[in-house]
Amino acid sequence: MSLNFDYLLIVMQFIIRGKKVFLTAPTHTAINNSLDAFSKSFKVDWRAIKIGEKASNKEVQSNDMIQKLPRLQYWRWSQFLTDNNITGDYGIVIGATAYSLCYPVTKRLEGWTFDVAIIDEASQLSIPLALSIMSRVKKVIFVGDHKQLDPIIPKGTGNEMFAESIFGRLARLYPNEINLLNTSYRLNSDLIKIPNHLYYNDKLVADSSTKIDKKYYQSTNYSNILNSESHTLVLHNTFDSQGRSPFEAKLVADLVFDLLQNSVGLSDIGIVTPYRAQVREIKKEIKKKIGRNTSELFENLFVDTVDSMQGQERKYIIYSMSNSHPLESMHRLDFFYSPNRLNVAITRAINKCIAIANYKIFDIKESELSSHSEYQNVKGYLDTFKEYYNLAHKIELMDIEDEDW
Repeated sequence: MSLNFDYLLIVMQFIIRGKKVFLTAPTHTAINNSLDAFSKSFKVDWRAIKIGEKASNKEVQSNDMIQKLPRLQYWRWSQFLTDNNITGDYGIVIGATAYSLCYPVTKRLEGWTFDVAIIDEASQLSIPLALSIMSRVKKVIFVGDHKQLDPIIPKGTGNEMFAESIFGRLARLYPNEINLLNTSYRLNSDLIKIPNHLYYNDKLVADSSTKIDKKYYQSTNYSNILNSESHTLVLHNTFDSQGRSPFEAKLVADLVFDLLQNSVGLSDIGIVTPYRAQVREIKKEIKKKIGRNTSELFENLFVDTVDSMQGQERKYIIYSMSNSHPLESMHRLDFFYSPNRLNVAITRAINKCIAIANYKIFDIKESELSSHSEYQNVKGYLDTFKEYYNLAHKIELMDIEDEDW
């Protein structure tokens, strides 16, 4: 994994000092990835425990350095230390969701209090859930990025507790308390350029361990795309239904087929889109193109929404924007043109990021939008998309002439 090594080093320092560390994130996948990277980086047996049912431990199931337990009462842990003649401070990191600390509703971590909690992907954690953690620990470290997706929270409640994430609230109230981990262990020097300029004031740097993909890809479909820049925006003028694009789905399937022909593993590919309808469309086309057993295929190949991809990574990311008629989604402009969603989509790749979009997404005419009730709220969003278009290396797949539209 290419998780920030500085963050993992913080965990290890607490363990060395004999502290009990609670490591959490909004999803089991994010927790598993952090524990997996931590255990492999420092190789400390019995210092890492994952709390959760077997189905939630997929990413760490084969890692013998991590103990997998459905629950662990504190008195049982104390008994383990006694039985093994372990005295003094014994540092440990336990990974679990925030719900595990909601005692007595759940008894997964009954009786535990922690010296420190490290909340990864904190920009996706709601304030009420954060409070359930903060009530059981002495110190909290929030690790996140408020330039990425917020948690899904109810609107119109009138309760400010649901107005934003815990990370967004703290970043807004205490901007001087933010420490930027400015080294990317995922994005290489090519992939980092666009998000760095759009979101981070060019303060990020790619770690020397990252490498630019210079491989030549054999291709029966789109050699010009696979052998293009590390980050490529593919533009087309095929107009499909709103939120679902068969054209883009077929293009995605062709690209996946070509990657597999170049000995790329299914688990190295991630396909994301804003809409669940497009997820279904892409899966249908990939199944037709690849022709493998469906359960095996999609157990290894990630095809899901952008929101589901936050906190994860793949060597190859294909982003299908799948909206040919942005003006028809006027009431959801803030969803589609969310700069945070775009940021997540284009920062998941290790080798290559291929974004696919109808050109109309970027052909934004102020005169068509200025009278819309959401316009003032999303104007900054639209500006981000325009700038992304200007920065990206573009390949055009235009099938019809302008006058025929």
